[in-house]
Order: sequence, then structure tokens, then C-alpha cells
Amino acid sequence: MTTSLTKTQIDRLGDRLRKGPVLVEDDLVALDEYRRSFGPAYETVVRTIREQTQLEPTGRPAKAPSDNEWTNHFRPGTGWMV
Repeated sequence: MTTSLTKTQIDRLGDRLRKGPVLVEDDLVALDEYRRSFGPAYETVVRTIREQTQLEPTGRPAKAPSDNEWTNHFRPGTGWMV
């Protein structure tokens, strides 16, 4: 289930990420949700560039860590990045 994050939630998440290295799984899920929220806007921009210029954009959205990368760096239940 996807929920919208408020500006305050995003700001607090950013504060926790900057403080690091202690994160909880909910923070990682929120970060992934936030990153994914830009997908539709990105696709709209790419489609518009293609249609208006007949060019193929070479940009791509920022790479989010894969599930395996999250698992390799996050120790579930402890909140510690390893």
C-alpha cells in the first residue's frame, strides 16, 4: 500500500538519514517510497521530450538500491547498517 509522505515526514527522514548510521526498516521503506514518487513525473518529462523534439533522452532516474543491496546492508531488527 502506497501512502503519500508529508513534507514534515520527508524532512524528518532526511534528518535521520544524515545522522546515520542507525536506520530502521521503516526509514528505508519511506526513502524508497519517496524516490519512487518521482517516477510518473520523470516519465512525463521523457515522453514530452521525445514527442516535441524527436530526440531520445539519455537521462535516467537515480538508482535506488535493489532488495539484495538493502538486505546486505541492513541488519533486520537492529536498525544498524552493516
